[in-house]
Parts: sequence; structure tokens; C-alpha cells
Amino acid sequence: MGVDTRKSPGPWHGPPGLLGRGQRIALILGVFTLVLVFFGWQAVGDVEALMDRHAARAEHHAGLAVMEVERYLAERRHRVGLFAEVHRAPIERLARHPADRSTLEDLEGELQRWFPDAFALAVTGPAGEVLAGDIEGRAAGPCRQDIRAFGGEASRPPILHPRGHPFAVTVARAEDQAGQAGFCVGFRPVRLSRILNAHEIYGYRLFLLREDRDGRIEVGSTGARDDLARSPRLTPAERDAIIARRPVAGSGWSLVAVPEFGYLEERRKTLFRGFLRAAGLTGLLALGLLLLLDQRERQLGRSLDHNRRLRRMSLLDPLTGLANRTALDRALARAWRHAGPVAAVMVDVDHFKEYNDSLGHGEGDLCLRRLAELFSAATRQPRDVVARYGGEEFVLLLPGTDLRAAEEVAERLRESVEAAAIPHPGNGTCDHVTVSLGVAATGNPANGLPEELIAAADRALYRAKAGGRNRVESEQPEDG
Repeated sequence: MGVDTRKSPGPWHGPPGLLGRGQRIALILGVFTLVLVFFGWQAVGDVEALMDRHAARAEHHAGLAVMEVERYLAERRHRVGLFAEVHRAPIERLARHPADRSTLEDLEGELQRWFPDAFALAVTGPAGEVLAGDIEGRAAGPCRQDIRAFGGEASRPPILHPRGHPFAVTVARAEDQAGQAGFCVGFRPVRLSRILNAHEIYGYRLFLLREDRDGRIEVGSTGARDDLARSPRLTPAERDAIIARRPVAGSGWSLVAVPEFGYLEERRKTLFRGFLRAAGLTGLLALGLLLLLDQRERQLGRSLDHNRRLRRMSLLDPLTGLANRTALDRALARAWRHAGPVAAVMVDVDHFKEYNDSLGHGEGDLCLRRLAELFSAATRQPRDVVARYGGEEFVLLLPGTDLRAAEEVAERLRESVEAAAIPHPGNGTCDHVTVSLGVAATGNPANGLPEELIAAADRALYRAKAGGRNRVESEQPEDG
């Protein structure tokens, strides 16, 4: 009778004619990928379309805001020119007599009547130096420096004067016919902030930037730069995200539209929601696969756990829970692969046969467990191994330990057993359990074999027993 050599369907193979496990997983992963790509592409498209619509609106409103700002600045310059023409006499008088407080106060009163939002005035000399004005205690030094920057020019960019709160914008300058006296007027930026606020749309902020000062924010929709509760300059991320930049004619300003970080976060959330939809659908598809494979995976997991337990049990002594001979051999092989000293301590329970004869094997087992606890407590390093070598013999393997240190470990171990005072009625020399110990160490494992180290420890143990027991003897192997 012939033997059927065909492979029967096992746990990892489907029935004939159906897809195998690997093929099924590949097919499901392919479907998952297609669904994720489709919905991810749809989410990205939704966000891009939303951003395009908002960017177009922001650009349109930025253009409207620029035109309104330009009209405002032109109107202020024109009216300041008219004011200077009408009040040429007091202006020239102040230029000749800067200390004339009466003329200055009259001029201030007229300025407030013409411009309720005026902040300060200054009469300047040919080089732009301030001859008279009401800037002392207000804009002070920075304001004087900016007014001097006007020089002899008939028009300069608006200058923001830091004075705490509020700020002033010098938007106009007029000169007398001889060009000897100049007249500057500063205005609070309230109107500019209102213009920006009126043209902002959701998700974008409008700012007036000073181009000759590395893009510093001069005015925002909530006020001058110190009223914005933020850095006076755009961050690198904001500069990269600018979607509209319009120069303001007749000034050194540019009006920019910048997305808000909250708006950018909403974009990310929109994209995230799209991926959540995709993840939900793929999750439903994945559920079917999980249900199909779950039972098999649990069975495999139980089998692996059982195998791991068996492997651990195969390396442990069932009575004491210490390492067995197999585990000791593996530990010796590991220690031999590393440079450095290695020591072994062989321990034998004195007169243990008499212990069993007098108290019984059950008590003998309890005694060995108690000694195993004492031996385990004697080790100090994680690499140290305590193994039951056979019967009442034990071995302590001490990697990285030289002969002297191993002798100290052995002596502490002997003393701990004696201090435990486990009763031993059959001991011929005392009434409690004692141990004899043989110590051996090698400084260079590469020069010898693991078996030679154990043999040297065994010879030392034999001398300890022959010398009266309850003592420690040592031996240095020929290679060490």
C-alpha cells in the first residue's frame, strides 16, 4: 500500500482551492491601503479647497484694506499740508522762537480742533532737528530720532513712535516756502487698526509691516505692536505662510495677510477627521480578519507559553528551584566567551547521608531548599549562578571574580550556613548542618576549559572534607 505524500491542510494552510493565509492577509492589506489612500486623498483635497477659498478671500480683503489705508494716509498728508498753510505764521514764529510757549499752546489747540486724534506736533529745522513741539515726556528720544530722519524731504514713510500706550504714527510733514522750517504731526493708529479689523476674515490676520526694519509689525487689527499681546515680528513659520503681501503706496509699509495658528490647527483637524473616517472603515474590515485569526492566534500563544515554560523548567532543579547542570553548563560557556577572571565554588553538605538516615528524606529535602535560599542570598552580581550539581552538592559560578574574592564569598557562605543552625543529629562534629567548600578561579578562561575549573574546585572540596569538613579550601588551575 503506497503512502500519500500530499500535504494535508494544516493550521497554517487553507482548504484546497482557497487562498492561503499569506495570500488572504496580502489581499486584506491591499484593500486597507486603497481605502486609506482614497479617504486620505479626499481629506487633503477638502483642506486644499478650503484653503484656496479662504486665501482668495484674504487676498481680496487685503487689497481693499490697502486702498483704504492709502486713502487715509493721503487724506492726512493733504490736511496737514492745509493746516500748515493756514497756520504758517505761528509755525514760522516757533521756528524762530522755540521757547514761545504761548504760540505752541495756541498751535496745539488748533491742531486738536482740526485733528481730534492727533498725538503730537513738532516744528523742525533744515536738518530735521526738533526746534519746538509737545513731544517731551511723550515720544521723547525715539520720536525725535524718527522726526530727524525726515531731514529735508517733503515726504517720508509713516513712523511709529513708541511711547507706551497709545502709539503715534507720523504720517505727514509740511515745510514753509523757504524750506527752513518743517512741521510734523503724529496720529494715534486707531483708524489704521479699525481698517485692518474691518477687512480681516476668519482664519487670517492683517498686519502693517515696516519693510526697512526687517518686517517688524507696526499695526495690527487690535492696535499698535505693543497692543498685540504677541511678538513684534512675524515668526519664521508666519513669514512662510503669508498668502498676500501688498505694498502701501507712499510709505515704507506692506500689508500682509497671515493665517492664524488656530486656523492652521483647524486645517489639521479637518485632515485628521478625514483620516478618522478612513480608519473607521478600515477598522470594520479589519474586524473580520481579527475574528477569523483570533482563535488560531490564541492557540498559538498558549502553545508558545507552554513551550517557554517547558524550556524554563528544563533549566531548573525541581527540588530547590536553582539552576540545574544544563543551565550551569550554559552559564560556563557564556563566561568562557568573555575576557576576565571566572571563579567556581563547589559546596557539599557535611554528613548529609546521616541527616537523611536520622530525620528522613522529607526533612532532607526541606534542608536542601533552606540551603538553596542561603546560597542564592550569597550571590552579589546579576551574572552569578547558583546551581544544584547533584545530590547534596552545589556550585556557585562567579564571572568577573578572582580567587581571593571567591574565597571571601565562600567563607561568608560557610558562616551563613553555620549561623542558620539547622539541626543535624547525625553530624559527628556538631549538632547542626555545616558545609565544606572548594574554590577555584582562573584569570584567563581562554587558556583552559570550563571542565578544568570545575575539576579544580572539586579537588579543593575534597581537601576541605579530608581536612575535617566545615572549612574552605582553594586551588588555582594551572592555566590561571
